[in-house]
Amino acid sequence: MTRSARRSLALASLAALVLVASGLEVRCDGASAQSRTTIASLQAEIDLLGLRVAMLEASASGYELKGFSATNRGGNGGLLGMNAACAATFAGSRTCTSTEVLETRNVPTITSNADAWVRPSFSPVATGGGAASVALDASGVASPNSSNGATADDLTCRGWIANGALGLSVNKNGSFRLVGCDSSRPVACCGP
Repeated sequence: MTRSARRSLALASLAALVLVASGLEVRCDGASAQSRTTIASLQAEIDLLGLRVAMLEASASGYELKGFSATNRGGNGGLLGMNAACAATFAGSRTCTSTEVLETRNVPTITSNADAWVRPSFSPVATGGGAASVALDASGVASPNSSNGATADDLTCRGWIANGALGLSVNKNGSFRLVGCDSSRPVACCGP
């Protein structure tokens, strides 16, 4: 079975599970505190599965890493400026998501030693019991302030507008890390 077929089967199975589970009517009348806690935990898991289905569907873009843009952009230059840098270097391309880089099968030869900007693909992270939320990218890079309730801003130069913040980057070997947004660097470009 091909990777694409396995992925389609997994998506269909997960979607069916979420549909079945979300259609269940759970009554808590007269249930013990432990039963209500179990029901709440199951609902949280169902919600998390729904997020994962949405992420898997979104990651099936068919785009792969084509290379790094010929021009550099600052982290405060906006996403459309990054997309323009990619389109000028590789026709029909745009800024990669980290998931697209991770799923690239036809790896291009990249000679640049610079880190390139990449859009994060956020992974859902279950938190509970008053734990702080976590901004976690699919590459495994987490916000440095995740214990303090970090948000997506901590991986995107605060929406690609701020110097002095941090943004996600990838190097020619596919290693991801956070870099300062006040530096100009190429953009990781993905296309069909």
